[in-house]
Amino acid sequence: MLPHSKQILVAGVVLISLGAVVVGITTARAVRGDQRARRAEDEVLALRTALDDVSAPVAHERRNRRELSEKMEGWIDARATWYGGPDGPGPDGMSIYTGSCGYGTSLNNHYISAWHTDGGYDWGLTDKCGQCYEVMCVDGATRGKDWSDLGPWGGCAEPGKKTVVVMISDSCPCHHPNSGNKRWCCGDRTHLDLSYAAFDQIAIRHRGVVDLKVRPAPCDKQGVVAYYE
Repeated sequence: MLPHSKQILVAGVVLISLGAVVVGITTARAVRGDQRARRAEDEVLALRTALDDVSAPVAHERRNRRELSEKMEGWIDARATWYGGPDGPGPDGMSIYTGSCGYGTSLNNHYISAWHTDGGYDWGLTDKCGQCYEVMCVDGATRGKDWSDLGPWGGCAEPGKKTVVVMISDSCPCHHPNSGNKRWCCGDRTHLDLSYAAFDQIAIRHRGVVDLKVRPAPCDKQGVVAYYE
């Protein structure tokens, strides 16, 4: 039999060994627990990524459908010429500051238009003064020529895609001393005589006249350019 002191020493060694085993087991369990937790996190992340991969195209498609729906709502067919220049008058002498609506030089910006009317120069004022419209250039029967014939090229900068909002500040009277007005403003279709600035946003100025899609718009958007894909 071992002396008492040696018994104590052996017992201590055994206890220490047992403690080490317990600690080792506990540590191993903790490591395995951490590994399981990380695997679970990885699985959750993989699931989220997979869901994102599935939902992103769906969300994109829904957005495209909504934008297409917005693009197609409320438009009417129209036609446009242009007038004016940065200092007011354009090559034809018509000024953006002398519109029949009487706004003069108090315009918010140069994104304005005249609206056709069957009336005369002095009495055929439009009832659309101060209203705003979104206009989109489209390839159509006019095709950028000086008359409504099918030309070999279009007059739009980006047909069916780019729009600008204009405010009505003038009339385009059918009965005007300038006989050229009868081509455009006598009611065969909705016609806008756009300011040079508005026309340049959606069409090629030297092409003269283009086809449009037109719809009402809020006037706080006057001058705003938008794109539709």
